[in-house]
Amino acid sequence: MLLLGWRYHRLSEQEIYLSGCLDSRGQLCTLVDDTLPAGLTLTAPWTCVASAGGSCPASGGAIGGSAVNLTGTVAGASGTLTITVPVAFSANPNDY
Repeated sequence: MLLLGWRYHRLSEQEIYLSGCLDSRGQLCTLVDDTLPAGLTLTAPWTCVASAGGSCPASGGAIGGSAVNLTGTVAGASGTLTITVPVAFSANPNDY
C-alpha cells in the first residue's frame, strides 16, 4: 500500500509523504510514480534524502516537467525518505 499526501508549502514546494510495505529484509519498499496535479510544473529537479540505512536517487525530473518517479528503501519502520518537489503554480485559472 502506498499513501500519498500533498501539502503545499510557500507556494513553491510540494512535499510527498510515503508509507508502504516491508520487504523480506525489513526495509520499507517505496515507489513514487506520479504526475503533479494540473497547473503545477517542476521548477527544478526533485530531490530525495534517505535516513540512515535507506537509499533513494538524489534527484530527478526535468524543469517544466510534471513527473515524479523514483524507488527507494527505508531501513526499518522508523526510517524516512524526504522528497522535495519544487513546483510553480500556473497563473492561468483554467489550468486547474
